[in-house]
Amino acid sequence: MKGVNDFMRKVNDVEKMKRYLSDHSASIKIYCFFLLLVFIFYHLFSDGDFSFLLTLSSVISMFSFLMVFLKIEINKSCAGVSLKMMECYVVLNTARLLSIVPFEGYLPYDKSGDWLYQLVEAISLFINCCIVYLCRYKYKSTYDSANDIFNNLLLIIPAFVISIFVHPSLNSFLPADVAWSFALYLESVCVLPQLSMFQKEGKVAAFTTHFLASQAFSKVLSFFFWIVSHKELNSSDNIQNKKSNNKKKNSNNNSNSNNNNNNSNNSNSNNNNNNSNNNNNSNNNNNNSKLVVIAHKYDPFTVK
Repeated sequence: MKGVNDFMRKVNDVEKMKRYLSDHSASIKIYCFFLLLVFIFYHLFSDGDFSFLLTLSSVISMFSFLMVFLKIEINKSCAGVSLKMMECYVVLNTARLLSIVPFEGYLPYDKSGDWLYQLVEAISLFINCCIVYLCRYKYKSTYDSANDIFNNLLLIIPAFVISIFVHPSLNSFLPADVAWSFALYLESVCVLPQLSMFQKEGKVAAFTTHFLASQAFSKVLSFFFWIVSHKELNSSDNIQNKKSNNKKKNSNNNSNSNNNNNNSNNSNSNNNNNNSNNNNNSNNNNNNSKLVVIAHKYDPFTVK
């Protein structure tokens, strides 16, 4: 409440408000650009369906990674960024892409799930890899490894083990379902290395707070989408539809294989018929030649 009251006092004071806008002009421009980007995505690449929330969640997450990357490049420093956290994001984004690129079980229902959602996740993975590269190699001297000591394997391994035993089956393929669950579980705890780093350093960089706030908002949208969609995705009608679709696929495969067998049998029978016709023709030719010889032999007009 104190922060809200301070902000309201600044709003009422014109000079303080101007100074506040001037000090935070860069952040305001970035967020205005982001809102414009969301508006464009919604009107050009979405049907306006409720499932666009999942794509919006991914876009917000990608945007937060982009802010961190640009801040590192502008300042030529990785100070305040947890490499352990970014490595977790690389792992979970890779796992998610393995689940949503070859399969459609966890994609948004509207047309943003055709390619935009996958593209945004791929861009997020690329930006994460770039941030890891900057921390490990390009700006290694500015990376605070002394305070970034949280072992991220303590997050990755338990999340993977849990995903093996507790996972949905919307992809109807065990490795893909486990990969999606693993990404979901790891995403819920991967900010712990950054929070631990804050505690060790005793200070918080402004851009990392924007990053964490954006990530939190992204997860709220994603959580809201899956909670609302849970009943629909796990309804008996949806399960029956999945089973019927699988049966149709199997029946189509069987019918195709039967058609191929029938075609091969027909071709074999046609070949046999052709061979028999050729044999008959050759026999007829032989018989005709014999008849000609016999007729010539007993022709009374033949001069001997």
